[in-house]
Amino acid sequence: MANNDRHYPYLTRAMQALLQRARSRGLETAIEPSTGFSATIAMPDRTAIITGADCGLNGSAAARLSADKYFTEFFLRRQGIACVASRLLDQSDEVSALNPVYPCIVKPNKGLAGQGFSRVDTAQQITRAVAFARQYCPQVLVQPLIHKREFRLVLLDGELLYAYERKPWVVVGDGRTSIAGFIRQRNEVCRPGNAIDEDDPGLLWQLHNTGKDLHYVPADNEAVQLFANANLKKGASSHTIEVFDTAYLEIVASAVHAIGLRYAGVDLFCNQPERFDLDYAILEINANPGFDHLQKNPQQFKTVLDRIAAALFD
Repeated sequence: MANNDRHYPYLTRAMQALLQRARSRGLETAIEPSTGFSATIAMPDRTAIITGADCGLNGSAAARLSADKYFTEFFLRRQGIACVASRLLDQSDEVSALNPVYPCIVKPNKGLAGQGFSRVDTAQQITRAVAFARQYCPQVLVQPLIHKREFRLVLLDGELLYAYERKPWVVVGDGRTSIAGFIRQRNEVCRPGNAIDEDDPGLLWQLHNTGKDLHYVPADNEAVQLFANANLKKGASSHTIEVFDTAYLEIVASAVHAIGLRYAGVDLFCNQPERFDLDYAILEINANPGFDHLQKNPQQFKTVLDRIAAALFD
């Protein structure tokens, strides 16, 4: 297998790095030729499978469990771990049965990249928000809006690999540029595959809820939040957090262990990462955390991939 994998349209940098490390160990690799989205690494005792952001470290049952936010919350609470409280709305449940405290969050029980996520401020918006979320999953979660800082902690075998704080995408107006103009400016400089679609339903929902549209021109220094959630694929910003209180690290490690994962990203709400208090909550656990945050720190990206490769091959 040649080392130049760039002709595969969906081959991620992380997968490419893992395949290169496998070859350096003399292991045979194979990549699905039409997309590069999946690959195999033949080892003496087994074959490792890599698919997209899935590095092949987790069992399929544990990964499926973590994809169900409601089930994950149940098992974490059994271990005494605080979670964001969720109300599950099945496909047959009527929206009229809900009586949430506003503002609240409505989102699919299963889903990726913040799809179907919306903030709901009034009872008049709730039916539309549930219908929006059901486009991505029949089961819908209704959660309180949490007014705390949001962090992602990525762990491997109980140890922290890296952590970062993330914030929703906010543009600051100059009195001339429209919302669509800000999106185009971002798309001109972002990595391939990370462009924001001007027809993104989450974007249009957020703008509609705040009385704006793509043609709206924010005034000078006016801040406009474009998505309700802080997803890096939706333009959210992130910065590395170097210090977390050991109590938080023990809690997130216990959470990952509780649902049977080796490698995971834990989304945590808390006030101060360096100082533990009981007013925290885990939002969800991702069995295949992306590497978007690491793209701006090549050395940290290399270090993390070295750790993952060692866990996968050694």
